[in-house]
Amino acid sequence: MLQVRKEHHSTEACRFSEKREQGRMKIILLIAIFFVGCISETTKIAESQSVEMGDAVSINYIAKIDGLVFDTSYESVASDAKIPKIEGFKPKASYEPLNFTSGKGLMIPALEKALIGMKVGEKKEISIPPEEAYGDWSPLYVLPAPKFYELTRIGEIPLEEFRQGTGSEPKVDNIVKLRYWSGRILNVSNESVTLLHEPVNGSYVETSMGQAAITMNNTHIRIEVMPVINSTVQTQFGTGRIVGINETSVLVDYNHPLAGKTLIFQVKVEKIIKAGP
Repeated sequence: MLQVRKEHHSTEACRFSEKREQGRMKIILLIAIFFVGCISETTKIAESQSVEMGDAVSINYIAKIDGLVFDTSYESVASDAKIPKIEGFKPKASYEPLNFTSGKGLMIPALEKALIGMKVGEKKEISIPPEEAYGDWSPLYVLPAPKFYELTRIGEIPLEEFRQGTGSEPKVDNIVKLRYWSGRILNVSNESVTLLHEPVNGSYVETSMGQAAITMNNTHIRIEVMPVINSTVQTQFGTGRIVGINETSVLVDYNHPLAGKTLIFQVKVEKIIKAGP
């Protein structure tokens, strides 16, 4: 009888264990269903959200002018030789979606406006005319720059400017490194330093306008700039593009490179983070 009772208790214990395990599995299943429902609901909310001013937005895009790609966030587009691109198109070091806060003025206003109301996953082609992008091209911003520059071999610079430029005190007969060539100190006063410029005759130097040829005689130095057409240069008026060269001048176009162009953006909204209170 004792053995029977032991077996009876063992059977009851097994049944209790099975019921407890079944109950635990039901709880786990209910929790799983609850969280799946929450995730599903969150996904629905995210998909139903649309871009508003102040939202953090992430987009992928292809930007074109005259049917040619000039910028993109897709590496596959940038590396595809079959897709026509503007002259001088340069691939980026890395590719990722463009992230910005709508309404902060970080993007072209017309582009930001066109994104308002778009949902996550939505695609759109946006056309932006010149007047809403980088303005119309104007001949008023095409200015001539000298092709030749001439200076005397002996010149003076303020003493303080010499100290800042060389980081040293001037001494007569010392050779110092100037911007494009060397110079020898002829005289030092309380206010200025007199230098004899000593470039190599027939040499070339790199300037902000591109390569320049140096010729000289006993008294003067002549610099002839030789920029490349369509190259980008820096002048006192800012960044420009070389558009012409004649016997005496170099024509520099200071219009924005995309001035006068209608911009086409093919965009896809990847993510929206709603603005806080």
